[in-house]
Amino acid sequence: MSMYTCRYSIPGGGNGGELTGPGFGPGNPPSLVAQDALTVQLTWAGNPNAAPDSLSGYFVFSPSPFAPPGQVFPSPFLLNGCYRCCDMQTANKSTAPGPITYTFGGYSYAGGYVGQYELTFVAAMGQGATEVQWSADPEFETGN
Repeated sequence: MSMYTCRYSIPGGGNGGELTGPGFGPGNPPSLVAQDALTVQLTWAGNPNAAPDSLSGYFVFSPSPFAPPGQVFPSPFLLNGCYRCCDMQTANKSTAPGPITYTFGGYSYAGGYVGQYELTFVAAMGQGATEVQWSADPEFETGN
């Protein structure tokens, strides 16, 4: 079992925008096989005193724009036998020394849903009219 971590930084300032960083890393998108997992880790790059205690993370899994026309699976992840296309998690601020990070729990790939996928990920701080959001759209693939 491998763990694929998508890594981004939240830039300084409170206006929101695009997450920065390597995502899954340079080169081709990762290819998950059965029992592999996918996580997202964010590093707070702004003023440490402005880092919130927690962030909301919104996950949308969908076929990649580059997916072959015959790909029929909307998501490679299942929950109670149904495709898991959208999810929300909360990640708490790290307490260890070093940079402030937020790690969102993993999605385990059971296998059998071969394809090319995109994760639209949105990190949010605050709520309602004062909510600030950052986003990224990393690609990944799956095999058996």
